[in-house]
Amino acid sequence: MNLEHQLSERLKAMSEGEVEQILGESQPDGGISSSSSYTSWPVIEQEAFQGVVGEAVRSIRPYTEADPIAVLGNILVIFGNEVGRRPHFRVEETYHHLNEFICQVGDTSKARKGQSLSSVKKIFSTIIPHWTNRVTHGLSSGEGLVFPVRDEIVRLKAVKADDDTNYEEIVEDVGVSDKRLLIIEQEFSQALKVMSRQGNTLSVILRQAWDGDDLRTMTRNNPLKATGPHIGIIAQITREELIRHLTEIDMANGFGNRFLWLLVKRSKEIPNPCGVPSLILNRIVLQIQRALQFAQTVSEIVREPETEEAWGTLYHDLSASRPGLTGAMIARAEAHAMRLASIYAVADSSATIKLDHLKAAIALWDYSEQSVRLIFGTKTGDSLADRIYELVKDAGGELGRLDTINALGRNYDKSRIDISVDILTRAGLMVEEAVNHDGRGRRERIFKVMR
Repeated sequence: MNLEHQLSERLKAMSEGEVEQILGESQPDGGISSSSSYTSWPVIEQEAFQGVVGEAVRSIRPYTEADPIAVLGNILVIFGNEVGRRPHFRVEETYHHLNEFICQVGDTSKARKGQSLSSVKKIFSTIIPHWTNRVTHGLSSGEGLVFPVRDEIVRLKAVKADDDTNYEEIVEDVGVSDKRLLIIEQEFSQALKVMSRQGNTLSVILRQAWDGDDLRTMTRNNPLKATGPHIGIIAQITREELIRHLTEIDMANGFGNRFLWLLVKRSKEIPNPCGVPSLILNRIVLQIQRALQFAQTVSEIVREPETEEAWGTLYHDLSASRPGLTGAMIARAEAHAMRLASIYAVADSSATIKLDHLKAAIALWDYSEQSVRLIFGTKTGDSLADRIYELVKDAGGELGRLDTINALGRNYDKSRIDISVDILTRAGLMVEEAVNHDGRGRRERIFKVMR
């Protein structure tokens, strides 16, 4: 007896009141939000919780302390990873597959980041019994990332020991045929630490993995190659660790903007969480199972005419260049938006992106952009610029240029300081002005914080 038939029989056996009571518990009681002591927190539009994915989040929500945003992100990434490389969205000759990277940022255990995976793992494990075989953790090197999706390794071996003219191919490693890999990194700070080490290739390989490019390591003794990888990442970290360990290079080189950064927190208190009732969980399982089956029939995903018109309106703002660290971290807005919209569409068993799918993607992207602004605040990605800004801010918002240079210990030449001041100016964080110092015509240059 299949799962769909079992669920149908269970519903028939229950009274109408019992069914309404159980199913009714999974319905939203208004907006999906959570109380917090924070004075500022990102706001997500309800369009993000649309379709099959949205219904799954609403069904899980009453039974977990996890943030609905975290649950939403987990479902999208895992679903996009499970469908494989065949469904894609094309931009000119670039193929965007449905693999995504997200990083949930919140307070240690109090944000319930780990709990957000509990029911989601159960759903996919029920659909695909051996699903966890394609899940790993412990990012430490480029080689370590390529190995689980490696191609067959063939060596040439001399047919005879004393004959260097005739060789035969020997298969040393049969490789991995299924190129889907999900990385769940609950201690993402460790990965950021190792990426900062000289010679570590993890950052480069991760960027290539998000792009869907073939992966290759160039180690002399054990070179590896992975053709057509399909890799998704769910990472978790605290804001303090992220600020401390994400280097200026990773902020600027495209590593940071290949992630969706999501601020998360505990949504409620449940002293004795018992998990999602099996009847409700099975209903979600059936919906996602059907969507995964449909995904096997999908190749190129396109926007519907109505969606195309809306995209034309949104594209200008999404693709606009923004200054500072925030601009660097959200520079792939349009690519993320289309990948998310494609995942929402396929999850609704649609090979075309409808307007609701685009709205859902934009709503989640907007939340991520708000998160980036709150996580990184006024940081520019330039350590000297950030230091100058803090010096001027701590001095009451105004500080003379000479006093600033003295406070820096005169460790930087004029050209280096000018570069950092220009970064702050272009970001709208600070201005440099000439002021009358003593009323007798003597002028001094001062730095003034704008926000």
